Amino acid sequence: MPADIGSAGIFFSEARRLRDVLKRRLNTGFTSEIVSLTKPRYMCKLKLKSVTGEMKHGQGKGERMNESANGRLKLYTAQTKTVMDCIMETGVSRVKNAYIEKKYGESAWIFREAYTFFSAHMEKTVPRPAGAESPVWLHFDPIWVYQDADMPLIELMIEPERLLIFEREKWQKVLNLSLIGETEKEEADFREELQAMGLNSSFQAFSTPFYPQIKARIKKSWERLFTLSTDRPDALQAAVWELRREDIVQA
Repeated sequence: MPADIGSAGIFFSEARRLRDVLKRRLNTGFTSEIVSLTKPRYMCKLKLKSVTGEMKHGQGKGERMNESANGRLKLYTAQTKTVMDCIMETGVSRVKNAYIEKKYGESAWIFREAYTFFSAHMEKTVPRPAGAESPVWLHFDPIWVYQDADMPLIELMIEPERLLIFEREKWQKVLNLSLIGETEKEEADFREELQAMGLNSSFQAFSTPFYPQIKARIKKSWERLFTLSTDRPDALQAAVWELRREDIVQA
């Protein structure tokens, strides 16, 4: 049961994003651009550069990352009217953990596990401003932004030094509390190891107070999230601690 709950609770919005991607690609004829949710297309290390200097997060070509003439990067998100009103009135919006608990309810512990790991890594390289308890999630390709009826698409331009860039597919593995293997074989071997221990999935290990070594091994593998193997915008995401009024280009 835990594995099923994890898959449904975590991947529901991603499945809806994929549905929208397929619909838009088919409607516009760009069927060849549909991306895989399971396999990276590039396995080489790349370098991200801006006109103001080399980016410290990730590697790849700046022009493929929607870079502007002033070195800022174009990104997209969708936020509620409440968040947008906060930005317009106060100049900034930061995420509180209480919001995450309220949004995800009984599944919030899953996101707390993933977000705590991510936040701890992010603040090592991107200073965390006071009041920011969790990052804001952004996309380089707007087609991957999930929008509810009251959440319009927002175009942003943000300085690279405020961002932590990572691979979307790897992040889904973190959200599913799964191992990020260097190869598919490593992940398959790990699943067999779990089954030999009587576990249907790594999610099941996290849902109990047992298996500390398994959990530590999985969390250690999550560090691979920040090693980029592609510079394709549709394969990457970014996180920022806060959204500022001056970040917004169009909403």
